Amino acid sequence: MLVADYLASIGLPKAEGGSGAFQIGWFSEWFKEHPEVSTVLEIGFNTGCWSECVLKAHPDVRITSVDIGNHPYIVPAHEFLKKRYGRHELVLGDSTRTIPKINKTYDVVFIDGGHFSPVPYKDIINCKALSHPETILFIDDFDNFYGREVFPDFKKAEREGHIEPGWSVVRKDAEDKYASCWFVGKYHF
Repeated sequence: MLVADYLASIGLPKAEGGSGAFQIGWFSEWFKEHPEVSTVLEIGFNTGCWSECVLKAHPDVRITSVDIGNHPYIVPAHEFLKKRYGRHELVLGDSTRTIPKINKTYDVVFIDGGHFSPVPYKDIINCKALSHPETILFIDDFDNFYGREVFPDFKKAEREGHIEPGWSVVRKDAEDKYASCWFVGKYHF
């Protein structure tokens, strides 16, 4: 049973947003190809589909997810993943306030939280403090319809020298302005 099936089985409403099949497949392969990754920070847990993908793909990775906690399915989804994999931690609260209180370093940062400025900018900057020079940074909904404010906040962080040059964008469908796309790169130290 997947987390989405579990949430449906206990009668929780269908979630807003989430990771689609293409994105799940892409990240599943990426994490299988990177066994050196042991710690992941996720901003925006939602139903836990992305976390579940990573936990399934990489048997040793530990994930800390931060979510504002506005939906009734967030805690049950975390409890399901915690029981099934035992390698998931959930921090509830506004990421712009909770991230500065975390005192860990992560190999991967996945930002898919608030999509309205200045939240993406603050998440990018705050997560840099929890990274090391080899940390991989992913930013979801980067340059599509849903990322209208994510992209300018990213560009601001890049102009300020927080992001390494040579980054790339993965698109599910280049012709679809609503399609999932995400940034792949590193912080500049």
